[in-house]
Amino acid sequence: MLDLTLLEERQVFGAKQSDILTKYGRKCGITDFSILLTGSGGGYSDSYTNEGNLTGEWWTKTPDIDGNVYTVHERGYSSSDSSFMRLVGIRPVFKYSSLESSVFQIVENKNDIKEITYGEYPQWIVDEDFSKELEESFNKCNLKTTGKSYTTDSVYVWDDDNNYSSFNPRNYVEYEYNGDKYIRFVGDSNGEGEHLSDNRIIEIGVPYWIKVEPIVWLVDEKADIALSKYIIVAGIQFDNKEIYEGNFEETFIKQFMNTYLAKEIECSVVDKLIENKQQLDIDSIFDDAINKMNEINKVEKPKTLSLK
Repeated sequence: MLDLTLLEERQVFGAKQSDILTKYGRKCGITDFSILLTGSGGGYSDSYTNEGNLTGEWWTKTPDIDGNVYTVHERGYSSSDSSFMRLVGIRPVFKYSSLESSVFQIVENKNDIKEITYGEYPQWIVDEDFSKELEESFNKCNLKTTGKSYTTDSVYVWDDDNNYSSFNPRNYVEYEYNGDKYIRFVGDSNGEGEHLSDNRIIEIGVPYWIKVEPIVWLVDEKADIALSKYIIVAGIQFDNKEIYEGNFEETFIKQFMNTYLAKEIECSVVDKLIENKQQLDIDSIFDDAINKMNEINKVEKPKTLSLK
């Protein structure tokens, strides 16, 4: 299984800063799915990447001196937040060498950084006209489910001790429409009032359709890491303890990535491999049939007697 983790603070700001962040910058674009899940997006005139994407705050896995967690602010500078907060997004990272070249695709990049696509996840909303088309098909039960879903936390509330409630998983069913895949998200208090990538403001009770798309990863081969180009999910507590002492493997966010995120990313990869294998099998059968026909055609035809 894909072993997802987070960057250390020194890989972002310290002497061991990744080449990715040196070339691309520390500000990270945030997907619409993450904004809907209460991830902070924009808010400042400079809260945009060089490519024009709204930026958000993202976790590192390093504690600060007060027992909070170092984060990267949406404007690119060092910040920190309490481990039980949910406004900060997840920008996962894994060992690049753990992938075989046959399971990812290299895409063109403009920043002297190697970019690959690996796995799929809900990311960007569709435009309003197409959203109405999908919603109409949904209401008429004309959308086909793929059998997959994506897991996040539910709407958060404060408990009697004035802390965020514990994890309550919520699943988003994946639908297929004209060969593409989508999920349906009904706006709630998590993201109410936030701006999405097309400047729509999130409203409670309004359905938003999000396309499931390949995840883009930025590759630092020297450091052997692949870092997601965007914040792909938010609304997840880093941990449910008030003080974080640095044992990342025991945190809730690590458990979430192991239990849900990594599996849901790899599920699409497995589906693709099965699809490719089936196509290879079909191609093999077809090639065998062609070869067999060629062999038959090469057989010398039987001589016939002619009557004179």
